[in-house]
Amino acid sequence: MTIFREPASYDEILAVRGEHQVMVRDYLATVTDEVLAETRPNPWAPEHRVQVLHCLHVILNEEWEHQRYAARDLRCASGG
Repeated sequence: MTIFREPASYDEILAVRGEHQVMVRDYLATVTDEVLAETRPNPWAPEHRVQVLHCLHVILNEEWEHQRYAARDLRCASGG
């Protein structure tokens, strides 16, 4: 699976997004403090290591920001 591809349709985008949400939800249901304290190679700079907790913060922050922008854009589009 790669995140760098062009989805065929809006329905596919929603399906892939739903799959990603399930993956994160399942991970959060089982992750331990010990795992969160571990480090992994940074995907953009493998010579640097980052805590799993930091990676999780990035994912959740991006989700939050996407939600904020979507809510703002939908509110503006509706004239609100």
